[in-house]
Amino acid sequence: MKIKNHKLKLLAFCLLLTIWGCKTMAMFDQYAYTQTTSLKVDVLNLIDKSNEPYSSHVKECEIVISDLMKMREYEKHRPN
Repeated sequence: MKIKNHKLKLLAFCLLLTIWGCKTMAMFDQYAYTQTTSLKVDVLNLIDKSNEPYSSHVKECEIVISDLMKMREYEKHRPN
């Protein structure tokens, strides 16, 4: 009977840890996903142009860097 009681306590403890551990997970953020995939496409397009001189793409680079900084700030202040 003692072994069964210990197993029950262990099971309850594991269940409690599982529920408590999932509590800190952030919810899915559609805005963050959309912005991140958009930024990824912009960066990949710039990488494709990397064999061309930087001076011809300065404005595009500045826009991508600005978008990256905005996304960084957004993520920094998101809970969890």
